[in-house]
Amino acid sequence: NETSTISVISAGNTVITYTNTDVCTKTTTITVNPLPTITAVDKVCVGSSITLQGSLTANGTTPWSSSSPVFGSINGTTETATLSGLANGNTTVSYKNANGCTVSKLITVNSLPTLTGLSAVCVGSSISLTGSITAATTTPFANGSPTITSITNTNEVATITGLAAGNSIISYTNGNGCSTTSNI
Repeated sequence: NETSTISVISAGNTVITYTNTDVCTKTTTITVNPLPTITAVDKVCVGSSITLQGSLTANGTTPWSSSSPVFGSINGTTETATLSGLANGNTTVSYKNANGCTVSKLITVNSLPTLTGLSAVCVGSSISLTGSITAATTTPFANGSPTITSITNTNEVATITGLAAGNSIISYTNGNGCSTTSNI
């Protein structure tokens, strides 16, 4: 018996011919299936979900898997799946198509930021709120009620000034795109 290794360059059909020492030949056609792809962002926040889209027809039994389900739980039985961020860490998501070809994508699950500081302010006074982790580069703090409070911020620290009586929800987004809120 003779064996040989075939290196695959691209998807398609290829004809392989074997000739032995007696000059007898055997020809066979091998189909090389294309690798599927996964379309999705490569990060998710704890407590949030992202949608993943696999190419080609999904494997009929379990097309999706997560290498670390403690960080990211995957749910999908077709070409589309949902990954829920459970804990800070990395998970590798794999997708298998109907031809048995598999592709993987690394997904980072980012922890939620926290806000520290007082949760009440008097009209005409100010308090500071500090966000954890690196702030988003544009508008890390958002004000849910600009008629009740105003915000001025520098990176992870915001000054909240009371303008009128009432409640205002202040949100903070970090550089990973994860957000948290505080009711002032």
